[in-house]
Amino acid sequence: MLDNPTPPEKKSPASTVILGLICVVLAIAAIVFWNKSKQAHAQLTQTQTQLTQAKDETATVQKELDDTKAASAKLQKDLDASKAQAAQLQKQVQDSQNSLSQLQQDADAGKARATDLQKQLDEAKSSLTNVTNESEQAKTNAANLEKKVSDGQVALNQLQKQFDDAKAQIADLQSKLDAALAQVAQLQPKKKR
Repeated sequence: MLDNPTPPEKKSPASTVILGLICVVLAIAAIVFWNKSKQAHAQLTQTQTQLTQAKDETATVQKELDDTKAASAKLQKDLDASKAQAAQLQKQVQDSQNSLSQLQQDADAGKARATDLQKQLDEAKSSLTNVTNESEQAKTNAANLEKKVSDGQVALNQLQKQFDDAKAQIADLQSKLDAALAQVAQLQPKKKR
C-alpha cells in the first residue's frame, strides 16, 4: 500500500498579501532608516567640520587679539617715552629761553654802556678839539695847554680802550645771543602743515 502523503497545506492568499505587505513595509522602513542615518551622518560630519572651523577661527581671533594687545602695549610704551622726551625738550626750550633772556639783558646793558662811553668819547674829542684850538690861539699859554692836551689824549686813549672793550663785549654777547636763538629754534617742535 502506498502511503498517501498529506498534501502540503495551501497558504491562503490573504496571508501571502500580508506577508508581502510586511516585507514592503520593512523594506521601506529600512530605506527610510538608511536615508535618515545617511542624513544624520552627513549632518554630524558637517557639524564637526563647522566646529573645527569655529575652533580654528577662535584660535585665529585669539592670536589676533593677543597680537593687538602686544602692539597696544608697545604703542603705549612708545607714547609714554615720547611724552617723557617731549617734556625734557620743553624743559630744554624753557632753559634756553631763560638763558636767552639773560643774554638779551646783558647785551642791552652792554649797548647802554657803549652808548655812554661813546658819548664820553665824543665829549672828550670835543674837549680835545677845544683845547687844541685854544692852544693855537694862545701861544703864551702853550706849556699849560700842551699839558691839557696831553692829559686829554690820555683820557681819550683810556676812553677809546674802554669803548673798544665794550664793543668786544657786545660782539661776544651778540654771538652768544645768536647761538642761543639758533639752539631755541632747533629745540622747538616743528609745526605740522
